[in-house]
Amino acid sequence: MTTILGVGHALVLFAGAAFAASWSARRHGQTRRAVGRRATTPGREETTTTTTTEEEEEEVEKVVSVSASAQVNQIEIERARDDDALYASCSSSSSATSSATLNSGAEGDAIAGSNDGTVAVGVVESACSAVPLVSVVNDFIEDIVADDSERSERLTAPDESYYPVGYNEPYDAVPSTSAPLSKKATKKRELIRKKRREQRMNYFALMTSKPYGSSASERAALKHEFERRCAAPEPIEWLFDTEDGSARSRALYGIGISTLAHERELLDIAGDGAFSDVFTTKRNPKAATSALGVQNAVLKCSNPYPGVVNGQRMGDGYHAGAVESKTLASMPPHPAVVRVLAAFLEKSRNESFLLLSDAGKDMHKMRELGELTPHQVRTTLRRVLQGIAHCHSHGVVHRDIKAGNILINEPPANARVKSNHRATLIDFGVAKQAMIEDEYVCDMYGTPGYQAPEMLLSDMDVPHDVYTKVDMFSFGVTAFFLCAGFELFGAQGAGEGRVDTKVKKNIKRKFWSSEDKSTDDDGDTDDDDEIILRSMLEFDDFKLNAAHEARYRERFGGQSSRATGDTQTRGTLREYVVSIVSQSQPLAFAEMIADCVAYDADARPLASECLASYPDAWRGVVDDDDIEDFLYSGGGIEVCYLVRA
Repeated sequence: MTTILGVGHALVLFAGAAFAASWSARRHGQTRRAVGRRATTPGREETTTTTTTEEEEEEVEKVVSVSASAQVNQIEIERARDDDALYASCSSSSSATSSATLNSGAEGDAIAGSNDGTVAVGVVESACSAVPLVSVVNDFIEDIVADDSERSERLTAPDESYYPVGYNEPYDAVPSTSAPLSKKATKKRELIRKKRREQRMNYFALMTSKPYGSSASERAALKHEFERRCAAPEPIEWLFDTEDGSARSRALYGIGISTLAHERELLDIAGDGAFSDVFTTKRNPKAATSALGVQNAVLKCSNPYPGVVNGQRMGDGYHAGAVESKTLASMPPHPAVVRVLAAFLEKSRNESFLLLSDAGKDMHKMRELGELTPHQVRTTLRRVLQGIAHCHSHGVVHRDIKAGNILINEPPANARVKSNHRATLIDFGVAKQAMIEDEYVCDMYGTPGYQAPEMLLSDMDVPHDVYTKVDMFSFGVTAFFLCAGFELFGAQGAGEGRVDTKVKKNIKRKFWSSEDKSTDDDGDTDDDDEIILRSMLEFDDFKLNAAHEARYRERFGGQSSRATGDTQTRGTLREYVVSIVSQSQPLAFAEMIADCVAYDADARPLASECLASYPDAWRGVVDDDDIEDFLYSGGGIEVCYLVRA
């Protein structure tokens, strides 16, 4: 009987240790798979992922006599392979554990960390030297539920040889160049905001009062069709557009507006301007339906309102809303990109109403107020790059990246990685998307000072992967502002957050109602462009090529200042950007930003390359758990992986 129990005990130990080793190896394999990189070639993107073969997993499963601590160290080495200090610590610990295992009589090789960060796995022939099952399971469970926030703190701890002084201290506030509104102007603005809200509420009430369908059965069928589309998994179904002018489309639009008025309460204006009014909303607690969802959302209403006066189109409300909603619906959702929850597009009225995910505070304003640290800026910019890379991989170019189009929100209470800020890229109203034709020439898209030189001096008849480089230029200029507190080009000072995209400025100049003269901007777009180009040409490495020089003469009626020798240069742009950004950020990060603002588009990295090819720029940065989950589930570009709790 004793012999039987002894054999049974040995079998239990063998099975338990084998299970722990096998499960750990699978987790290790998942970690490796989650760090696949997307290698980009012109016109094509491929995802290459490191995988574990079945034969390798079978070999790993044979490791049954290695201590639980060695298993933990194997995983820790893989997690921290890009962090020298952590790797050294894990490697030495693993070596010590391996030596102890060999000295205890185990035959064969033990797990040891190699110098290049890989893990060599040998086969221990004797199963009898396994550690007690209770110890294996306890240590194994402790590893599974390891505190992610503690690991995040270790990874982000300041390193004097890498981080500049004050890396975790808030930036100084930036004095705004915008003149404060007088009491009279402030009161007038509030009255205008109140009037606009009342106008929308009256329109919603009017649409709610109308019947849609000539009979009860037709009305029921239309309502069923609306609810079916709202529940569909494809975002394109959530767009209700009257472009075809059919009675059915108009009826579904009307039902949508009625449902919006019934299920959502319009609250305060979160943002307003020449292009749109953005209202915060909350779910109506008395609503019996939830076709439009129950999550927090904002309602983006086109301006000017109404969109047609005396038969004349005012502004571009319908087209801008169609561009944004169709662009967002064309991509799978991403944690760092605003989501469209529903869109109601009325072409005959030249209006649009977009229900969008609630995204948070304006990053430009936060930087002005001194509410961000260099650490938070760098972490946030990595997340923004994840969103940009997602857009580019799905055929979308944003064309208006700037701090004012990055919103910051608090993470959810159950987030595994407790970062203070989560960024969302918003405002796709001027995005480039293959299925939507541009209404303006390319130099009209973007914000002065943030446009790449080729946007100002060419027709941009280029492949998609080349076009994406304009976003990388804007990203670099945005990063410079967030790190330096002032603009890289032009003489705009700190007022970038209120500098209009040029398409919007053009609309404002032509169509804006006289009710709010304070928002008019009579500046000439060509003048803005020439000022920006002149400031770019002050740098030695920003000399126009022949094609750009010819376009410059065509647009501005003369040679560029560099061509005439009138400009006194001040060194290279790369040197200047690195010298300024590195005052508050790691040098490797500053060098990456300098690459993004290169004059030659071919010299700028893709968003995916910024994430994968500049590892030292991201030391100490841990991705948010929603980014991890997205990349883990769908195959990603690059991820600082954290094992799920």
